[in-house]
Amino acid sequence: MKKCINCGKEYDYEFEEDIFTCENGTLSYDNFDKDYCAECAIKAAEAPDYGDYHEECECCGNRFDLAEEISIYMNNTRVIDDSLENLWSQAGKIMCASCALEFENNQLDKLDC
Repeated sequence: MKKCINCGKEYDYEFEEDIFTCENGTLSYDNFDKDYCAECAIKAAEAPDYGDYHEECECCGNRFDLAEEISIYMNNTRVIDDSLENLWSQAGKIMCASCALEFENNQLDKLDC
């Protein structure tokens, strides 16, 4: 049994992983850097803090902190009211901010013609 660092609940990892996966189809429960029960993981996924969660970019292969990359993306995107996860859905793959911005710029440049 693990113990959630946020709420203190003792939990079975596989059971909580199933709950998290049903609620969030984009992120992997295995990529949380902290021990969260499913409920706290869902909340952390909605507004991650630095050091909560990591991913690996499917374009360049770099491992990245999700909160840091969201911040970089939001500070540099040319699209109003967009998010990094929305761009992942459009591209069909998980990307770091640098690769996401390159993808976004290529898409926007095609529209400028």
